[in-house]
Amino acid sequence: KTKLGDPPSLEEVKHVLRKAANGKSPGESGITAEALKALDNELLQDCLLSFLTDYWNDPEVDFESWHRQGLCALRKAGKGKDYADTNNWRGICLAEITAKSQRSIISTRLLENLADLDIGIETQCGCVPGKG
Repeated sequence: KTKLGDPPSLEEVKHVLRKAANGKSPGESGITAEALKALDNELLQDCLLSFLTDYWNDPEVDFESWHRQGLCALRKAGKGKDYADTNNWRGICLAEITAKSQRSIISTRLLENLADLDIGIETQCGCVPGKG
């Protein structure tokens, strides 16, 4: 069983990428999930896993810049022509796929550990896969 503080494994990174949705807008870097999914095992390990491990272990990494996200407004399809009406728009958050990968690994580990501790999972199932 993986401990919460252990650096990510190659298997965890592969699992996260398999779950990542295709066709989504990228963050500031322009790197898409499809681009990372196209990496072979060696490049995946040398690039993404190395990057995530360095981030995980280095207390000097700038957390704020790494998790910077962009907020964009998109017009809702089929809405009226009144561009001033805020009801005709929706906001989306553009986050880096690398930061999303890290959050997914942490979330999965937390859920696994909470299930092992048996603390309130039966009554708080909204975030538990298959129970919410």
